[in-house]
Parts: sequence; C-alpha cells; structure tokens
Amino acid sequence: MYDKRGIGESSGVYPGSYSSSMVIYATDALAAVDALVARKDIDRSSVGLWGVSQAGWIIPIAASMDQERIAFTIIISGPTVSIQEENAYSDLT
Repeated sequence: MYDKRGIGESSGVYPGSYSSSMVIYATDALAAVDALVARKDIDRSSVGLWGVSQAGWIIPIAASMDQERIAFTIIISGPTVSIQEENAYSDLT
C-alpha cells in the first residue's frame, strides 16, 4: 500500500479526484508493480492490484494498461456511481 501523490509522506502534487486523474493514479499503481516485480524475493507472476473505494476506478484502468504483469485484481467496496456523481456528492457534504 502506498500514499497517493502529495498525500501522507509521498512527494508530488495531489491531482484531485477527476476522470483524468484516474489515469495518473493508474500509472502510479503500475510504478508500484514495477517496483515489486524488480525484487528478486517476489514471484513476479503473483503480483496483483488490491484496493478500496477510489481504487474501483483506478484498478481496471491500470489492469487494462498492462494486462501481462497484473496477475489478479481485487476491489473491496468499490464505487457505485461515476466520478462526476461522487464529486457532486462530496461537494454537498
């Protein structure tokens, strides 16, 4: 598990929660996969993506960008609305 850009101890700038940001986050997830498959102590054929909430948008994008290295995907409590609907609800609350 890692922090998003600009969140927690991660460097960079948080790009927000927009449709275009999901591709950025998917690219970040694939960078994490790169780091794992480069390690000698990890079976590269067993690396997958697991996530909660917003990952329900990010994981399918990442998996479609690199189907060969992603062994599995697990989405726990994923979104049930579009990103735009989620943003509108977040603005209300």
